[in-house]
Amino acid sequence: MAIINKGKSSVVFLIVTVFLFASLNAQENQIKLKVVSELANIRDNADIGSMIIFQALQGAVFTSLGKEEEWYHIKYIQDSGETINGYVHESLVSEIKPPAAEKEDKKPERKAEESVEIKEARAPKTIILEQKTVPSAISKALPFSISFSGGGNYVAGGDINKGAAGWIDYNLDDLQTEIQPNFKSVHLSYIFGGELSFAINEDLSFGIGADYLFGNKNSSVELSGVSPATSLSVQPEVQAFPLRVFLSCSVLPQLYVKSGIEYFMAKCSYLYRSEEGEAWKEWKGNASSQGLGIMAGLGYTISINSNISLFIETSGRIAKLNNFEGTNTYQDSEGLEYTEEGSLYIYEGHTSEEVSYPLLFIRDKKPSEAGVSNPKKATIDFSGVSLQVGIKFRF
Repeated sequence: MAIINKGKSSVVFLIVTVFLFASLNAQENQIKLKVVSELANIRDNADIGSMIIFQALQGAVFTSLGKEEEWYHIKYIQDSGETINGYVHESLVSEIKPPAAEKEDKKPERKAEESVEIKEARAPKTIILEQKTVPSAISKALPFSISFSGGGNYVAGGDINKGAAGWIDYNLDDLQTEIQPNFKSVHLSYIFGGELSFAINEDLSFGIGADYLFGNKNSSVELSGVSPATSLSVQPEVQAFPLRVFLSCSVLPQLYVKSGIEYFMAKCSYLYRSEEGEAWKEWKGNASSQGLGIMAGLGYTISINSNISLFIETSGRIAKLNNFEGTNTYQDSEGLEYTEEGSLYIYEGHTSEEVSYPLLFIRDKKPSEAGVSNPKKATIDFSGVSLQVGIKFRF
């Protein structure tokens, strides 16, 4: 009986010993990783386009759960005790070897270093330069994304608004009325756009994009106290199609900033109409121009999955364009009609020697007739801010 119990005890002791040895061996073989860059992005999936879920500082230590091509699957325990599971690119970390492995590898490493030094000494300098300029695995992938957005935009307007307001004031003064017009400047507009961007690295991307913005505003004044009944109406309008190149940089996992240069293809138009009883007359003008501007933006991204995300972005731009060329058309109720091609000018139209108002018309030459002063080519100001929401697809 004692022999049986002794046999059982030996078996139990052997099982426990094997279990402990396997556990210790597993712990020794477990790979530890250390962050070697200033900042390492921990992503939701093994993809450079995947959402960043955490950023670890240099020196942070991870436990590797495996490797998928160039990405380590890691587990990281924060100071708060919260555990983060994600993926980090191999270029941002290095494996921490146990002391025994370091001693074993110490001698071969010296030989490797010596052989490298000999090879580098014998190799021409051009080969060393080529080795330094080899792109990283991240930049080779060159993932790209396409986005579409829409929203509201505010433009300053410039001389297009001054001319429309001045035309109403000029006619009210000429009619000798003290009515205060409720003029509405064109400021708010719709904006729609799209972008194509390419990743340079994990945080920086280069892209091209285009927007279309359109806005107009109608204002009218009814003069019922005069005979015959008179009404005045104006409608300024702006359109623009800016093309841009830009750089975008991630400053936080879901926050980015961007800036770029834009090339504007722009149009503006005006409509002035005066009605006195059954008689009427109107002026229509359409002009276009091109020019450069600059832009900057700030955006926030919400990832749906590794390939699709929603974003909201606010941006501002500076773009003041002049040298508008186009056509002015005059018509009236008596059948008179004529057109005039030329440049868009703004000038002071005098109702008396002391009083003048800004007027904006397309003229075939610089205005110089009586009752006109300070003529110059008009400037349409497309500077402003926009707020857009959109969707982005990563490939």
